[in-house]
Amino acid sequence: MKFKDKLIRFMSGRYGNDNFNRFLSISGFVLIIIGLFVSLLFGRSNVVFYVFYALALAVMGYSIFRSMSRNVSRRFAENQKYLKCKKALSRFFGIEKIKSAVKLHRQRKADKDHVYEKCPHCKNVLRLPKVKGDHKVNCPVCHKSFGIKI
Repeated sequence: MKFKDKLIRFMSGRYGNDNFNRFLSISGFVLIIIGLFVSLLFGRSNVVFYVFYALALAVMGYSIFRSMSRNVSRRFAENQKYLKCKKALSRFFGIEKIKSAVKLHRQRKADKDHVYEKCPHCKNVLRLPKVKGDHKVNCPVCHKSFGIKI
């Protein structure tokens, strides 16, 4: 308990960890791994090997600096800029659409009381109660009816 109390006192008032710090730490480890592969391919005397390790040390050092910083407002602003850039990149590459589609698929799979079927006319997805048998369904969007077997 004594060490835990000292650690808590040491970290009080410091920024700690956030999304940008996690990204920096992972980037540092990736740069180290790339540096290892470069050293295996070209030998340790290669300049590229040292460049990757220097970049990895700089990135990880900045990550440690951010987590130990007492300037919370500046670190928070940096994290917000990172999150804004991350969101813009995910929109650009369509990652948000994929994530929302996966989330929707999981929700539908977890729903045991309903069946999801597409209307053959307008392709709208309908949520129908899970009752076995042949049913005639009226689409609320295009107002056309079609048969379905559950």
